[in-house]
Amino acid sequence: YLFDLYIEDGDYGMEDFDEEQSKYIFRDEYFSVYRFKRDIHALYAIIADQINDFSYQVGLRGEYTFRYLGSSEEWASQNENRFDLFPSGHLAYHLPKENVLSASYSRRTIRPRLHFLEPYVTFADSYTARTGNPNVRPEYVNSFELGWQKNFDKDFISFEVFHRRKQDKIERIRTVYRSNVTLDSISNVGNDYSTGAEAMAIVNLSKWWMINTSANLFYYRIESDYKVAGVDDESLNWQARFSNNFTLGKTTRLQFDGNYVGPSVSTQGTREAYFYTNLSLRQQLFNRKLSATLSMRDVMRTAKFKSSQTGEGLYSETSVIPFYPNINLTISYLINQLNPKSKKQTTNDDLFEGSSH
Repeated sequence: YLFDLYIEDGDYGMEDFDEEQSKYIFRDEYFSVYRFKRDIHALYAIIADQINDFSYQVGLRGEYTFRYLGSSEEWASQNENRFDLFPSGHLAYHLPKENVLSASYSRRTIRPRLHFLEPYVTFADSYTARTGNPNVRPEYVNSFELGWQKNFDKDFISFEVFHRRKQDKIERIRTVYRSNVTLDSISNVGNDYSTGAEAMAIVNLSKWWMINTSANLFYYRIESDYKVAGVDDESLNWQARFSNNFTLGKTTRLQFDGNYVGPSVSTQGTREAYFYTNLSLRQQLFNRKLSATLSMRDVMRTAKFKSSQTGEGLYSETSVIPFYPNINLTISYLINQLNPKSKKQTTNDDLFEGSSH
């Protein structure tokens, strides 16, 4: 059983600078307050066993979600009660010489972030307004995978083919708000599909240097209710990651990685490719109870995100350059350590907080 509770209260206000008065003027028409509360109760069970060379794992997770959104915009205040089932299954066949064939299926959900639900209009700058949508629904993802993995002591390589279907895809839709100002709103635009292959390898070149690399290539297609005539709804996408992990003594770790994300289509347009690198150093002290991690994002300052969007009476190009340098220091102290369960070395111990692959 798992219980998750999230509560947030806040307000939003905006001031415009008046050049004639040389001061900021509060805009009453944009002031708004909100109250948010979400309870998630999950009950799940997993059955696993191995029979000769076959192993299997079957799971079922039931989730009840209660969500309350209170707003000064009366039409947006609402309660939501939702119950979902998430089945999963994994089957593996163990071949000689550490080869494994596998097949799996899973269903999961991606809930909208709080600021996706907030109904009032905010401004990113003088030309870009944003608003949320309290009626936006969660995304649901169904994944089918077939894979092969070969283990070499501490190293391994794997190859996988997959098909994923995302239902009620959440995306920002850009429209004209007023002259020279666009409005980005949140909508469930439809479904999307990804079909492709992924290769991954972990190689220990020495006791102090490990490489973790992966790449995937997939066909991507969108079925959108907001389809724009003349805008492609499919693309051939690929992504790659190359991570170097260095062990500099018993308590010091250094990680450097490079990431490439290829171009892709969206509901209203396209997103160009981008590349970025990260550097991180972790030092453990006091019998590894205290950990300090210093990380730097986009070391080579190459992460430039460019996209284009087309709509009724609208063509928009956006270029985003992240703040540089982006340096984070994370300090954690372990009060009590339980004995961790043993597990195969199939994932990388990532030093970057909040990383996802």
